Amino acid sequence: MDPSPDNAVLFLTLTIAACSALLFGVGPALRSTAVDPACGLRAGNAGQIARLLLRRVLVVAQVSFSVVLIGPAGLFGHSLFALRSVDLGIGTQNVIAFSLDLPRVSLPNSEGPISQRNRVALFFAKVARWRPK
Repeated sequence: MDPSPDNAVLFLTLTIAACSALLFGVGPALRSTAVDPACGLRAGNAGQIARLLLRRVLVVAQVSFSVVLIGPAGLFGHSLFALRSVDLGIGTQNVIAFSLDLPRVSLPNSEGPISQRNRVALFFAKVARWRPK
């Protein structure tokens, strides 16, 4: 078993994160720079100026929060990369991994799914006790 992350999944996650950062970070920032503050000052409408100020404060808060989150994200990525070389603390040699899918229907001449599970448990108990000669 390989505990390292799959490269395709990692690439897809990074791509989605970059696209969402561009969409939700740069989009509102560009929209807020498109408003001309001189237009609001000439009209003398304080409501528009307050709304423009609030929008800019929100954009600054969003960008600063995004920048603050980049640091821990980089540290997490570095830690995840470093975990690839950490000893798991268990032996990974001569280990067999498998999965077992039990059918949901009853087998012929059986008492039901519970007996099937009991038979499987008895079989693996015998396998666990078996020793090579």
